[in-house]
Amino acid sequence: MKFEASPFVWGIIAAVVVLPLVSFSAGWIVTTGYAEEKADQRATKAVNDRLATICVAQFPKGDEGTAHLAGLKAANYGDKGSFVSKGGWATMPGGEAPKDAVAKECAERLLASAK
Repeated sequence: MKFEASPFVWGIIAAVVVLPLVSFSAGWIVTTGYAEEKADQRATKAVNDRLATICVAQFPKGDEGTAHLAGLKAANYGDKGSFVSKGGWATMPGGEAPKDAVAKECAERLLASAK
């Protein structure tokens, strides 16, 4: 007796092999670790976004702010976040030290608003 696979059986075999490959590579199915990593990244981005808003609000206004903004513009690209950190504007109320990511985002927003 000779075994011949019907097209239905080959379809089942292909689905068992191909469907998971396509699903994972297309992003339709994700692992728990990947989902947690993405959630952590989004949460960190959201927190830094809110803190950068506070940083911009803490930046001095008026003549003093104009002078600090000129100093920020004069700073090298890589030192702009450090300039904001050293000024204390990226240190949140009740916080002890500034966050680098917040300082960089704050500097970018300050420069963008100055244009």
